[in-house]
Amino acid sequence: MTDRIPGVRHLIFDLDGTLVDSAPDLATALNGLLAEFGKPALAESTVRSMVGDGAGVLVQRGLAASGLADADQPAALKRFLALYRDCLIDRTRAYPDVEATLERLQEAGHKLGICTNKPYDPTLRILAALKLDRFFGSVIGGDSLPKRKPDPEPLLAAIERLGGSAANAVMIGDSANDVLCARAAAVTAVLIPSDYGNPAEDADLKLARFAELPAAIARLP
Repeated sequence: MTDRIPGVRHLIFDLDGTLVDSAPDLATALNGLLAEFGKPALAESTVRSMVGDGAGVLVQRGLAASGLADADQPAALKRFLALYRDCLIDRTRAYPDVEATLERLQEAGHKLGICTNKPYDPTLRILAALKLDRFFGSVIGGDSLPKRKPDPEPLLAAIERLGGSAANAVMIGDSANDVLCARAAAVTAVLIPSDYGNPAEDADLKLARFAELPAAIARLP
């Protein structure tokens, strides 16, 4: 473990809804799956409300919303992931100011990591395609460990891989899962709300824009 340097933090980020807007491609893949069942497409706004708890839960919710709750869930998930691989970065984009803000945080000496419920492989592919992978020293996906957010295990693993500790770490996300995970790990929680599902009510800090993050981190005790 590294010695604590005053003012330097280990910053762990959620992915979907925090760093990138991936809902358009998730909707394409989910609606492709539903079309194979002969069901009509769901509105993108509906899919957005289903995102945040991992691919398996997204598929489960999509099937249930289409009257397919009794479908073979493992087979449907496997097919969804195959469809998603084909459209993974068609319309997924980083949110405004994300790249510039990450550069500022890295230049300030902070160590950056990812803790997401999205599976590990598509997470890496998205980060690489958007040229964001250069910022992150650790990446934990939803299938990297037996548990996922809001359990604290993946967040603590992401911090540990950066050489940090919970006392000097910050979790930055957009949802209740991120805040609950941070609370369970005794980590400072920063919330930047999005229009994705599972919204949080509060956090240690709540910001309106991603670009506000460096100044907010600098104000932490």
